[in-house]
Amino acid sequence: MLPQGTQNLLLVNLPGIMEALRPMLARSMGRSSGMMPDDIVPLFGAANTGLVGSQKCDRKAMTGTLFVPLDYERLIHVLSKASGGPTPGALPQ
Repeated sequence: MLPQGTQNLLLVNLPGIMEALRPMLARSMGRSSGMMPDDIVPLFGAANTGLVGSQKCDRKAMTGTLFVPLDYERLIHVLSKASGGPTPGALPQ
């Protein structure tokens, strides 16, 4: 799925990073916040996804692509909880 001529590639395991941050999130999020790590950790998709960036330069211009996997429905849920607004229905884990 990389553009033709890609010279550099970046792949970041966002789900893995978020999973590693789970204990810190659990400590920093009090129950009074209304949010739990399970609300935040899955924002960037399943274990087989990640942030992907590519870049190429043809001496005239540098072009690139960036793909950020993001569960928009879950993000809306988290933002609603964080703002104190009405919470959408429960999301599957």
